[in-house]
Amino acid sequence: MPRSSDSPPLYVAGPSAPIPLETIRKHDEEMQVPTAAPTPRPARSDPELRKFAFFFAIFVCCAIIGGCTYALAHGIQRRIANSRAAVDSAGREYWIEAARTKVYDACYLGSEGYSTPTNAYKACAKTSELKITGVTCDASVLWTSEDRYPTVCLEAMAEIYKEDMFRSARSEHLEPLGWLVLIIMAGPVGGLIAYSIFRCIVDGCRDKKASKAHNTSAA
Repeated sequence: MPRSSDSPPLYVAGPSAPIPLETIRKHDEEMQVPTAAPTPRPARSDPELRKFAFFFAIFVCCAIIGGCTYALAHGIQRRIANSRAAVDSAGREYWIEAARTKVYDACYLGSEGYSTPTNAYKACAKTSELKITGVTCDASVLWTSEDRYPTVCLEAMAEIYKEDMFRSARSEHLEPLGWLVLIIMAGPVGGLIAYSIFRCIVDGCRDKKASKAHNTSAA
C-alpha cells in the first residue's frame, strides 16, 4: 500500500553530536611527553653535613697539633741524644784537658772565653766548689803552689765541665719548644680552613648535580 504523504517519516535525522577534537589533541600531547627522569637520591641534610664538617675540622686540628708536636719533640730528643753521645764519646783525656784550660787556666791566666775579670772570677769560684778530702782544689789557693793542677782535681772538674757542656747544649736544643705556641694556634686555623674547603666542595657538588638534573629534566 502506498504510504500517504501526510504520514510522518519513520526515521528523522537529528543533529549529530560534536566530536571532542580538543580532548583528543590534549591526549595526544600527553602521550608524547617524555618519561620523567628518575628522582635523584636526596643529598644529606644540612645538619648532617655541618656535623660531619665540624668533626672533620676537629680531626684536622688534632692532626696538625699532634703531628707537629711529635715531629718537634722527636727532633729535639734526637739532637739531645746526639749531644749526649758526643759528650760521652770524647775521651777522658779530652775533658781533663778542657778542665785544665777552660777552668784552671781561665782562673790563672784569663784564657779565651774567660778574658774578663768577671769570667776569671767565675772560673776561680768554680774550682772552689770542689771538695775532695785531703786535697785542695781551689785555684785561688793553688795560685802560688808548685802543683797548680792536681790530677784528682782535674778529673773531678772534668766530669763537672762535661755535664755543664751537655746541659748547655740541651738548653739550646730545648729552645724550639717555643714553637709549640704557634703549633697550638695553627691547629684551629687549619681546622677552620678544612671546614671551609669541605663545605665549598660539598656545595659545589650539590649545585653541579642539581644543574645536571635540571638539564636532564628539561631535555
